[in-house]
Amino acid sequence: FQQGQYEKAIEMAREGIRQLGTQNSPDYVRDFHELISDAYTQLGQTDSALLHLQTTQIMNDSLFKAERELAIQQMEVDYAGRQKETENQLLKSELALIQQQVANWTNISIGLFAALFFAFGWGFTLYRNNIVKKRMNDQLETKVAEQTSDLREANKQLTQVNYELKTLNYVA
Repeated sequence: FQQGQYEKAIEMAREGIRQLGTQNSPDYVRDFHELISDAYTQLGQTDSALLHLQTTQIMNDSLFKAERELAIQQMEVDYAGRQKETENQLLKSELALIQQQVANWTNISIGLFAALFFAFGWGFTLYRNNIVKKRMNDQLETKVAEQTSDLREANKQLTQVNYELKTLNYVA
């Protein structure tokens, strides 16, 4: 606004708005409208100044709304990211718990298998020992029966010899 060249400033600001309209630069367009409003105010054209001031306010509102929507979207993205991170942590915890349960069941299964194997081995050993014991008892009974039979036979012979000796003693 040097040297009161308000008309030239208005013309240059309008040219800037026209050129920036295709480049999507709302901050600069708003600033140009504010510049035009100030120039019209200096020229005493309050209706035009008010029109551009209202345009500046509308653009401020829409820029604020866009920034607010962008901030809300960023918060939603951050929240969603934290939610996903929390879900991932929960899933990792669940996975670790499931892996621990699988490990526990595996250990229990191995322990039960070992106990069954031990019990089967112990039972088989007892069975084999009983069979061996029975065979030995049968052999022992057979030997006892043979020896008993031999002793009875020897006893009969001794009784016979004793009888003969007694009868010889009387005869003699």
